Amino acid sequence: MSKELYPHGFTEIMKRVVKISREVMIFFESVRRNIGSVERCGLLVGETDEEIRIFEAFEVENTRKSQVEFELSPLETLRIFEYADEKSLEVLGVWHTHPFWMARPSAKDVNGMENFPGVWIIISENDVKAFLADEKGYKEVEIEIFNVPHSAPSSSQSS
Repeated sequence: MSKELYPHGFTEIMKRVVKISREVMIFFESVRRNIGSVERCGLLVGETDEEIRIFEAFEVENTRKSQVEFELSPLETLRIFEYADEKSLEVLGVWHTHPFWMARPSAKDVNGMENFPGVWIIISENDVKAFLADEKGYKEVEIEIFNVPHSAPSSSQSS
């Protein structure tokens, strides 16, 4: 695993912005408005070159069914990694909700970021925030919304 602060080959230029497709952002806003009482979670699929672009967000079962922590279903996670590979895309990170807290990494999130580096989206009742993380820490980054070209993937979905 990379010891760089920005995994997946993220460069110094990329570290300031995560580009999220309009469709994914609409999905995240729907999640925010219907946050519920149990943490929801999922995976982010996209690509990196000179930018970090997230085309799809998949909701994955939270096997913990907890208000304060999540664990991605291993089988659903595997299926999404296989899907990304088939589409020549990457799983770039995770998203999850904080139903009763702000959109900032908790101590458990920081620990998770060490084990699953990349883009982390945290959604609270009031916010959707993005972070880039690795074994050494995390940084909040700006979210920029983009329109997906017709030839690229664009749907947000439950697995």
